[in-house]
Amino acid sequence: MTHTRILLVDDNAVGRYALSRLLRREGFDVIEAATGQEALRLAATAPQPDLIILDVKLPDLSGFTVCQALKQQPATAHLPVLHLSAVYVQEADKVQGLESGADAYLTGPVDPPVLLATLRALLRVRQAEAALREVNATLEQRVAERTAALQREVAERQQMQAALFQREKLAAMGSLLASVAHELNNPLSIILLHTDLLQADAGPGPLAEYAAEITQAATRCERLVRQFLTLARQHAPERAVVDLNALLTEIMELLAPSLRIDTITVDLRLTVELPQLWADPHQLQQVVVNLVTNAQQALREVAAPRHLPLSTGIDPAQTRVTLEVIDTGLGMAPEVQARIFEPFFTTKPPGVGTGLGLPLCRGIVEDHGGTLACTSQVGQGTTFRVELPVGAVPATPPVAPVEAAGLSPRPSVILIVDDEPSITKALTQLLRRDGHTVDTAANGRLALMQLQERAYDLILCDLRMPELDGPGLYRALESRYPELRQRFIFLTGDTLNPETQTLGLQHGVPHLVKPYTATALRRVIRQVLHAV
Repeated sequence: MTHTRILLVDDNAVGRYALSRLLRREGFDVIEAATGQEALRLAATAPQPDLIILDVKLPDLSGFTVCQALKQQPATAHLPVLHLSAVYVQEADKVQGLESGADAYLTGPVDPPVLLATLRALLRVRQAEAALREVNATLEQRVAERTAALQREVAERQQMQAALFQREKLAAMGSLLASVAHELNNPLSIILLHTDLLQADAGPGPLAEYAAEITQAATRCERLVRQFLTLARQHAPERAVVDLNALLTEIMELLAPSLRIDTITVDLRLTVELPQLWADPHQLQQVVVNLVTNAQQALREVAAPRHLPLSTGIDPAQTRVTLEVIDTGLGMAPEVQARIFEPFFTTKPPGVGTGLGLPLCRGIVEDHGGTLACTSQVGQGTTFRVELPVGAVPATPPVAPVEAAGLSPRPSVILIVDDEPSITKALTQLLRRDGHTVDTAANGRLALMQLQERAYDLILCDLRMPELDGPGLYRALESRYPELRQRFIFLTGDTLNPETQTLGLQHGVPHLVKPYTATALRRVIRQVLHAV
């Protein structure tokens, strides 16, 4: 029992000496106390004893009182206590001793073997209890760790479900937005075509000015529709020449109404002669919209005036273009700023943020070989800085010049295939004014019947129509009138339709996206007729 420490409490110095000598001879470490108060102090002092031998009769406190005090204190409650009485006592005293919390009770004269056996038995029980406490503590720790892990898993799953719901909602909103935008294309085309006719008829004067204002308003609507479609579209990664200043100008025009509602003044600080980027314009637009929207939400938390500067620049080596979006909101604490690019981390309430916007933005920027960094200070706002490399823009082959005068060397016979009467009427008026002969058909089936009656130089065809749509008519020409496939133009507002992309990319069929102006229509007709 080496290194087992025993506190021996007895006011009888002779008896205490004899018992202490016995215990030390058996290999125990012994500390001694002559009073109850001294026993309480030594029991709570490190290193604590492993067991206490406590005389019942002490000069200041009874052994029962000392034992109760030990068992009531968390620091000493686990210590085994052996009550020891030098004389025979009544059974009631033994009961009182055990009820006070003692683990055993011996009365004198006590045989040394009995005393030592009792001590060793109490120590074994204490060791077993200590081992059990350690096992319990380990189990409790494992249960706590597993519970925490399950809670994290549940929280992450809830975040993923919320993010999935948000993505599905955004996808549905995108589809709805695209549908609404497409429905606006036809009336906008009619407005633009008729204002072109009105301007031609009016000549100089007030009517021409009114027509110009209508054209300007309709063109702005057309630009907004195109931007809506861009936001709703799911693009595969692509690369094109991007003018970052022009991209910012278009995006801020789109977001301007919402920013005005929040009384946010936008300050565009665009560096002139900014190098062009070879990038995905739709993905860069997604980055800018996300950063500006975050800045707008931050500015809502502060009182007016609200100021939102956006600036572009170029590094001295002319190798990297920069974009900074700055808000003067409340800023972020360092612990929040350190996590803003973690997926699913958000400080916004449920339904407002998914925690995916900034990670996606950083992924897009890094895929372009750039960086997205954030600096923020509580009370002073936040700055997001995008850096993009100025890559080599591939050279494009020169476009063959087209004669500017006239739509064709001779008047052309044109077939318009469209189920929208207003579009058909406006196109007919415009083309007949340009000297062409025009027939119309409301769908592809009727167009095939028209082709049996008359030869046509050109077909202008809508994409979606009842009975036989535009792609169906185009395919039908392959076996019946293959030469007309080279003189075929799609007029469509449905640029999201995969069939539009397939016909344009695989077959090289020209198409004009609604809404379009008379100038754009004349240009594409001229190009097609010039090429055959």
